[in-house]
Amino acid sequence: MPLTFVLVIGLALFGLLALVAPHYSGLSLTMAALYSIGIIPVGIMESLRNRKLD
Repeated sequence: MPLTFVLVIGLALFGLLALVAPHYSGLSLTMAALYSIGIIPVGIMESLRNRKLD
């Protein structure tokens, strides 16, 4: 499973946590921001890795 897909699932779970447990909304927003920043380099690394395999 590509790591980018795992990060998108994580973002969805943090969004669900923000809806289900409003007292964790600050934590959810912080973790979602960190995951969003992490998607960019992971996507670049995966695209470079897949390009080299072809």
